[in-house]
Amino acid sequence: NIWNLIPKMDHPTLALRGVETDTLSQEAWDMWSKQQPGARFIQIDQAGHLLPMEKPGTLADLIKAFLRDRF
Repeated sequence: NIWNLIPKMDHPTLALRGVETDTLSQEAWDMWSKQQPGARFIQIDQAGHLLPMEKPGTLADLIKAFLRDRF
């Protein structure tokens, strides 16, 4: 069960979700954020499940900034 493992994750985590996704529900997103409060959670407007194809520049910028801040 993935939900039992999430609170045990202690490595830097960047969670990205397209607001219009039909794959990762808002309920699951909220539960994840509560179970891993040290993670960074960002939702991208006007994007769905295929976030890397829909907003590649935005996604790349967010990932680069996250890595730059962590390392």
